Amino acid sequence: MTASLIVKDLSVDYIVNEKAVRVLNKINLRLNKGEITGVVGESGSGKSTLALTLIGLLPENARVTSGEVLLEDKTVLTPNFSAFEELRGTSIAMIFQEPLNSLNPVYKVGYQIAEAIMVRELRKKRT
Repeated sequence: MTASLIVKDLSVDYIVNEKAVRVLNKINLRLNKGEITGVVGESGSGKSTLALTLIGLLPENARVTSGEVLLEDKTVLTPNFSAFEELRGTSIAMIFQEPLNSLNPVYKVGYQIAEAIMVRELRKKRT
């Protein structure tokens, strides 16, 4: 079966008090199209950091120090933000655990979903 997502020797550090703290150390992962995979581990073990790395949403104090991520044979770890935007929401996505971090309680849910669809449609028109 052809792999849709391949992670090779991925390492990620967080910069804390001007020191690098290794959070992910040489992670290897292969996901095939149609498979369901769960990532499990203790709190603080790097599950969220892995997911945020794969969708290009690492916080400013995080750095990918080594490794490669291929999504449908395209390099994901790229400084080209617009190239990543094309993949996010179409080829790869994330459902966040905390709804208050994902949705604004001031606006109705329908409005927020419609807004996300409009942003995606605008992105399609630009390409």
